[in-house]
Amino acid sequence: MALIWNDRRKTSTSFLRAYEELLLTWATDYREVDHTRIGQIEIDSFLGPGEVVTATFDNRQSLGYEGLEGRLLSSSYSPAAGHPKHRPMVEALRSIFDTHQTEGRVTIEYDTRVYLGRL
Repeated sequence: MALIWNDRRKTSTSFLRAYEELLLTWATDYREVDHTRIGQIEIDSFLGPGEVVTATFDNRQSLGYEGLEGRLLSSSYSPAAGHPKHRPMVEALRSIFDTHQTEGRVTIEYDTRVYLGRL
């Protein structure tokens, strides 16, 4: 069994700090669905007895505005169209993108975590 998470870095760049602040301000249940609360104990419990091999890799995603907006709006914690927080969140995202973009793109950095074990 392989478990793989892309953990978005939250503070490594000014763009990522602004993006994190946007989520904390406008997302509906962002704090509650944070998968980083899953640690080695939970992984070992899920995979059962035996060796669990772990590895971490750098990963990056370069996005134009439409890709960034699509990524945000596809997240479960993004308020849907019609929700009072939806429009201000999208407007804030546009501002963040405009401030931090280079040649029409921003980069989201990740730590890709891989856990390998046998069920």
